Amino acid sequence: MRNVTSIFLSISLLLALFCFKPAHGLKYDFENRAQFDDWEVIDGDWKIADGQLNGKQGAKYVGIVLPESEKWTDFTVKADVTRSSGTYTYFVVRFSKAEPLTTYLVEVTTENLKVWKEDAGAGANLSSNPLPDAAKWLGTLHKFQIDVKKDQIDVYIDGKKSASVNDKTFSKGKFGLGGYNSENLFDNLEFTGPGIFQAVKPTGKLSTTWANIKRQF
Repeated sequence: MRNVTSIFLSISLLLALFCFKPAHGLKYDFENRAQFDDWEVIDGDWKIADGQLNGKQGAKYVGIVLPESEKWTDFTVKADVTRSSGTYTYFVVRFSKAEPLTTYLVEVTTENLKVWKEDAGAGANLSSNPLPDAAKWLGTLHKFQIDVKKDQIDVYIDGKKSASVNDKTFSKGKFGLGGYNSENLFDNLEFTGPGIFQAVKPTGKLSTTWANIKRQF
């Protein structure tokens, strides 16, 4: 009876392992400098320091991109952002080219929030809204959320919906960050959406469990 119970428990564990799917989501807390290896620098000086992604950039919009995100279509990204110098912070959505620039840009300045696109270098403003307390932004942490679904891009700042646009120009591309002649600190980037998974390393426990089951017969 004891052997039967042991076999039943082992088979149950195996089934759980086979049926297990990793949770949706990919997070960068920048506590490990190896996380930087997932990113591609387009322009500027980018590094992980003090548990944050520090980006110091010149006269370019796109600073760094996440190549893995080129596979995504619909996704949500959350991030903590602090502008430490300058007047610009950028979220880059569905980026495909730096020259001529081809992407959507969520632009945060000392005055307003804009969503615009660069289509092979031809710019078009899709949305522009004033930012409350814009003068207090420098050195202050703000929480962002950007929802990208089909033709829709919605931007939330500190829990409040601050911009919403609909445009069919780009259906996919890489996610990125930037700051025109500015320095920004990014932290706790969290991505969720279809096909976005946190990588899980094999533990080797599956083969060990199977060996234990075979010994029961």
